[in-house]
Amino acid sequence: MTATTRGSALTTGARAAASRARRAANALAQTGVRSSIVPESLRVRVLRATGALIEPTTSVRPRVHMSADVRFGAETSVGEEALLQGPTVVGDRSHVGPRALVITYTHPIGGHELRCPNPPLIKQVTIGEGCWIGAGSMILPGVTIGDGVIVAAGAVVTQDCESDCLYAGVPARLVRRLSAPE
Repeated sequence: MTATTRGSALTTGARAAASRARRAANALAQTGVRSSIVPESLRVRVLRATGALIEPTTSVRPRVHMSADVRFGAETSVGEEALLQGPTVVGDRSHVGPRALVITYTHPIGGHELRCPNPPLIKQVTIGEGCWIGAGSMILPGVTIGDGVIVAAGAVVTQDCESDCLYAGVPARLVRRLSAPE
């Protein structure tokens, strides 16, 4: 092994170790901030310090589980026990209710011998501005929710949602159009 090769191996090894250390620190921070005894302002600051793309005006309640590639706009809130996989983008002034699920991982349907092949497919979810995602609702991979949408509690969103509409049911269907801002 030449000196150049050794230097590259050490650099690669050091990068891998640093990456593992960052993941461990993020996991520890995520665990700590899930606690209800941690003040909300501290919870948001810790999440931001560990790389989460969260505006300072975002409200994150206890026991929220989210991956690092979830991005929240200004004045958003996330209810207790919500789960958000990434990549997910939540627009300004949107609210994700307690126990809501935002799922971005899916699998192609494989052959008889392997119905769920690896690796999973990852499809971003986008939630527009001014949305209200009801408690216990589920948003499935690849869905785009337009601005000003209300998703009723318990709804399962399988397809894109048009702006300024109310969706409810399993699967979620357009229930009615809402007045757009003037």
